[in-house]
Amino acid sequence: MLIFETRDPQERYHLQVHRFIEGFHEAPDSFLSEEELQYFHHITNDKRKSEYLQSRFVLKSWLSK
Repeated sequence: MLIFETRDPQERYHLQVHRFIEGFHEAPDSFLSEEELQYFHHITNDKRKSEYLQSRFVLKSWLSK
């Protein structure tokens, strides 16, 4: 579950991804910031890496709309 706050501390959003896609193929450097890429490269578990990428991808897609 991802939790993020807006500028108003009383306002919070919760995003929970229930299903992750096996073989997710978006290139990390196409949508992750430099800081997120550094964190991504420190994750050693392949499943966790995929979950991190997909969660960030969904979150950024959702926020861009």
